[in-house]
Amino acid sequence: MSEKTEFTGLTMPVFTAFGWAGQENAIKYALSQLEQFIQQLHANLPHSARVDFPHYGLSVENRTVYLAAEADTEKDMHITFNARPMSFEILVAVTDKEVLSRTWKLLLRNLSNTMSLINKLDPSWTLRVQQMQLVEGSDEPIHYQDLYRDTAKKLDDVAAQEMFEKADYLNGEEKWITPIYLSQRIPSEQIAAMGRGVTQVLSERLAAMMPLITMLGGRVAGQRPRPKPAKPTKQTAVSPTEAPTAMPRPVVRVEMETAVTAGPQELFTFSTVLKPLHIRRGFINLTPEHWLFFAEGARSETRSVILKFGSQVDKESTVWRLQPSDMARIVLSPSAHQWLEKTFDAEDTIYIRATESVSRQITVDLIKDNK
Repeated sequence: MSEKTEFTGLTMPVFTAFGWAGQENAIKYALSQLEQFIQQLHANLPHSARVDFPHYGLSVENRTVYLAAEADTEKDMHITFNARPMSFEILVAVTDKEVLSRTWKLLLRNLSNTMSLINKLDPSWTLRVQQMQLVEGSDEPIHYQDLYRDTAKKLDDVAAQEMFEKADYLNGEEKWITPIYLSQRIPSEQIAAMGRGVTQVLSERLAAMMPLITMLGGRVAGQRPRPKPAKPTKQTAVSPTEAPTAMPRPVVRVEMETAVTAGPQELFTFSTVLKPLHIRRGFINLTPEHWLFFAEGARSETRSVILKFGSQVDKESTVWRLQPSDMARIVLSPSAHQWLEKTFDAEDTIYIRATESVSRQITVDLIKDNK
């Protein structure tokens, strides 16, 4: 938008502008306020969330604003915000077939963690999983049926496993795609009453949901998207008028992909502040979401890794899964522990970068300065 007015919040004139009798000037004003809203919302997100969603902007055609993992929003997880006369809708979506293929495998592999995150949602969040048919010669998939469409918290463990398995199987078939949509509608009066504070309130709510959003998007918070192999044809996601914009997918390897790169694939980057106990005992704590990348099965508790630090390469360190939180912890070998003690002081920041080779060997780099 070329003309901008001062951002005063998403007030009721913004919502009423998108009614059936909306006037041109009112719509221009509303779009300007929405554009400034998404700019400020993105700026207020924590750094890790901005890494996950580096792209944001206004869609004049759809009269929405968005956060996206890719410049082409449909190619990865994205969140759209729709201002309607009666409500403000937040839509988390994953509609790309390749992304979904990793999503379903990751959700199944980590069912208990997935359900724990879903159960923490506000009851107003709705989950929709579609079965859509890909028709040759058509730009849009055709809705076939809903595998699930209800309040997210109503989904129990048994039903979730059955639905995830079905969605995974169907998405693996050439003719089907099974997109995910997570949506919430907030009364417009409630959003309007927040004034300029709306960006801070919503950024805090999204930040609290990032473990689930990024898991559905196929990676841990802060992990950059993996480059995708070129596709012979483009699979376009469901139209916003047909269904809510879809939801993210997880990062499980697709073993049958043909155009994988020969080199190591980055799994995630992460930074944490070392406490005196960490240095004294020789370990580095990650998060429960990071364990998803190390787990070799649902019951695995440890994973051997190649550790690189300074000029040394170590094969005696491991990553542990701590109970009951499922937090991942790098337990250092004696030589790595000695390096940590010599290199870091309490309250120093250490940077961790994990990569995986084509043989699925994980290498963890410990870095003093992130340069």
